[in-house]
Amino acid sequence: MPQEGPIRQRSAPSMLRVAMWDLSRSRSGMAWHYKAYQHEQPTQERLVYRDEEEAAKAAKQGLWKDPKAMPTWAWRKSST
Repeated sequence: MPQEGPIRQRSAPSMLRVAMWDLSRSRSGMAWHYKAYQHEQPTQERLVYRDEEEAAKAAKQGLWKDPKAMPTWAWRKSST
């Protein structure tokens, strides 16, 4: 049974859907690969995210169209 409250355990299929959604956002240039936590990713997964982000940058897709695009974590830090 899922845990009640703000913290809930996710099932393996749920985690996979989240990972695939995140990867598709990186692939389309709609998200950064947040490198501060990349050490928590398995090596193969980390390399896939890195490669997808680099491909999106090279193709100037999504946020990479803007040469001054700012990662959300940097924007939040500068806004406080």
